[in-house]
Amino acid sequence: MWCGITIGGWRQPKPDGLAQAFHIGRIFVGKQPAVSVIGDNIIDGAGFQQLLASTRDKGCGATIFAYEVADARRYSNVELDREGRVLNLQDKLTNPKLNFAMVGLYFYDSQVVASAKRIRPSSRGTLEVTI
Repeated sequence: MWCGITIGGWRQPKPDGLAQAFHIGRIFVGKQPAVSVIGDNIIDGAGFQQLLASTRDKGCGATIFAYEVADARRYSNVELDREGRVLNLQDKLTNPKLNFAMVGLYFYDSQVVASAKRIRPSSRGTLEVTI
């Protein structure tokens, strides 16, 4: 059963991707920074509050949280450079270069609604932030 995304009473009619949340929620987000949290993740750890605070204060672009896993083929993958900057985002690669999985916590700057408008459907027909 598809539960969908619900934002301020507006409901995602079918699973058309994470970027669709910003199409649906654009009247609530406007031109403000936003956070997207995927509901089936549990995030915990020492120093997590400080990490969130430092992310909030960056003010530009997007921050994607990742976690090292044993088998990254089962997750959306993050490829990082030596400084920890994102080089590539892909969904469930057959042979990922690194074992980092996206954990479903995304911080976006004030351009997120405009950026989401430019995303076109993937080969799976959804508006994905991981392509």
